[in-house]
Amino acid sequence: MKKNYFPLKLLLSTSKLLLMMLLVINYSNPMYSQNSNCNAKLNLENNETSKKAGESGVYFNFELTNTGNQKTVFIITINDDFDTEDKSRGKNRVKLNGHILKMDLNEMPEQKSKVNLTTSSKNATSEKSYSIALNSGEIYKFYLKLDTPPNSKVGSINNSKVTVTSDACKDFNISQILYTEIIDSE
Repeated sequence: MKKNYFPLKLLLSTSKLLLMMLLVINYSNPMYSQNSNCNAKLNLENNETSKKAGESGVYFNFELTNTGNQKTVFIITINDDFDTEDKSRGKNRVKLNGHILKMDLNEMPEQKSKVNLTTSSKNATSEKSYSIALNSGEIYKFYLKLDTPPNSKVGSINNSKVTVTSDACKDFNISQILYTEIIDSE
């Protein structure tokens, strides 16, 4: 008697078709392939994370490179009074006003501003955010300018944090902490 393998062949071909469809959906749907879209490098010129600032403030020069595989909108956030323990222990602290400048030194339009309130208004910190859309492989060069407030005490220090995120990828986050000391002269 001859065995009928038709149902088994039908099941195998249907399984292969279903598997192929799942693979196509998985790699074409942005919801599943987001992680490779949100990749970037944030480079600080000469890796200078610590600078001194006189009354005119200080500039940090950055490059943001989209290393992902498609155009992505990145959000650059400045926390200009970031609390760290390492370099600020036992020193006077000063809050500097930070903003992003394009390479032509014009200020980038601010996207949004939010205030993080802690237990007392004395400890309130503000964050400024700016957005930039970059094609894959595109580089955006910018300055972070930190303004020194009038009558800042010489020797005071500030810790600021620049963070890059994207609404397209919730787990994507790169950041750089910057240290600034107030000096007497330019």
